[in-house]
Amino acid sequence: MRKKYVIVNKTRFTIFITILFLILLFILTTALNLDAVYSRSYNKHHKVVVRRGDTLWNIARDNNHNNEDIRRVLHNIIEYNDIKETTVFPGDIIKVPY
Repeated sequence: MRKKYVIVNKTRFTIFITILFLILLFILTTALNLDAVYSRSYNKHHKVVVRRGDTLWNIARDNNHNNEDIRRVLHNIIEYNDIKETTVFPGDIIKVPY
């Protein structure tokens, strides 16, 4: 004989299903990395030699020829050069993608 399940509290059941759905959605987006906002592949770049007083922010601002959001340009430079620390020194060569 099969046991039948009865939903006693519909509100509680709805909340449970909603939370379960949100947890599964979070796990999926984390696993698939669907929230990668600034991912972009570049084939071309130009090299910038860091001068005294330069920062990555200044380099990104000065090389923002497409009038993009400066934060996006900065992020692209950091990703393209695989920069771990944001401190740059005179003589460093930074590749600026375009």
